[in-house]
Amino acid sequence: MKCNYCLKGRKGVHFMSRIIGIQHKVKRTAQGEARPTVVYIIDGDKHTSRKLADEDAELNFVLGKLEITQAGKTITEGVREGDSIAMMLGGSGNYLAYALARQAMSVGAKVYRVPAFKVKAYREQQANELTDVSTKKKQKKVKEKVEDSRLLAEMLISQPSEFLEVDIRALNVITATELLRARTDAMKDRIACEQRLRQRTIGAVYTNPTGLYAEGGLEKAFDDMKANDIVFAALKKQEGQLSRELEKALQKIPAYTEIFEKVEGVGPLTAARIIACVGDISNFESDAKLKKFLGVHVMEDGRFPRQRRGERGEFNPVARQALYLIADQFLKREDSVWGKKLREYWAKFKAKHPQTLEINTSFKPLFHTISRTFITHGIPHTPHQTELKTLDDLIMYVATAKAKVTSVDGELSLVHEEVFTRFEDEIAKLEISSTTTSKSFNSGHLLSTAKWRTVTKFVEWLFREWKTLEAKPQNNSDETKVAA
Repeated sequence: MKCNYCLKGRKGVHFMSRIIGIQHKVKRTAQGEARPTVVYIIDGDKHTSRKLADEDAELNFVLGKLEITQAGKTITEGVREGDSIAMMLGGSGNYLAYALARQAMSVGAKVYRVPAFKVKAYREQQANELTDVSTKKKQKKVKEKVEDSRLLAEMLISQPSEFLEVDIRALNVITATELLRARTDAMKDRIACEQRLRQRTIGAVYTNPTGLYAEGGLEKAFDDMKANDIVFAALKKQEGQLSRELEKALQKIPAYTEIFEKVEGVGPLTAARIIACVGDISNFESDAKLKKFLGVHVMEDGRFPRQRRGERGEFNPVARQALYLIADQFLKREDSVWGKKLREYWAKFKAKHPQTLEINTSFKPLFHTISRTFITHGIPHTPHQTELKTLDDLIMYVATAKAKVTSVDGELSLVHEEVFTRFEDEIAKLEISSTTTSKSFNSGHLLSTAKWRTVTKFVEWLFREWKTLEAKPQNNSDETKVAA
């Protein structure tokens, strides 16, 4: 990436144009606290910070019409020819990044964005460089005090290769993201209207002064009310229109046309959810980071993540729901590539667990923790019992796995010894509080596991394909226009 500036000398830095770092913020918090967008401008040796209090100020800056009173004089500030503007990828700044990029294209400036994790790494690097001249306490103050806007501007100067230019491709992704948001809002409005009409129908039938029941039943009366309600019709029409606009916008995004559209079982709306949540695949250093963000990684205890009471979900719920829907489609399309993979995993799990286990609910969570840990460490662990109702049954399960490892390897490794010692200690402390049992490793449970294993492999494949696609040079002949 080539930026529109040059460096001269070691003491002073002189630019052919300005470097601008922008830290976009939601203008007010839920508590009403003001949080203006911060703009940091480096123009030669001159450094200036501006605060944009509201969206009008942001638009005026984009158009070069922001009025600033300085030394008793009123000057105008904004995007100029030759400016290089740095912003973070994702977050709340999509609208502003889009407007800045469109204006920059018309005046001869450039807008660049960088993943948040790279900014974090740069901040830590800057603090670490002060170790020989400052204490750790001062380092902490440096980390806290330097505004992201200034950090972005300085990072664009020192590490320009870390930034991605906001080009036509990036603008098309932003367009699709906003259309998806609008379409989702329209769908929610239509559903809410439908629910209101249902309640109105029930109320009208129950309070009918003639005491007559609705001809054809409540559903027929409900359908008649929907068919004649102009608000519902308008909302349904709007939802359909936005769906068509979204599908049209997706056709301008290579990640959709070259990857998602070619996967049987992945429709435009589902693909749009994932594309909108991911934004730019450069946000993620590895497939492990992407899997964790999408909620299809395997946790330390061997479980797939889900929203549990008392636990904080660290994944994107919208994208995870999209992957859940994709898994359902893979199951229905058993002859598709991913449908076959899903059924292979299902068959593999059923072969591994041919019998349903009846497990005492008092230690069922511990049993599954043990089972998943055994899987993680490659320990043979298939129970020979069909019931685990008592502590003796659980002890036998662990002892059998331990004997299998010893018979194969001759002795326990340090890692395996720590695993068995840990669980033997936990079982010794366990108290049975119930004789109630529940089933595990039934067909439905194994199918669910196979689904999540398949989408995990799908995300790994998706990461490789998406990274490869983004590394290719952009074909401007196919993307000369921004999606409307």
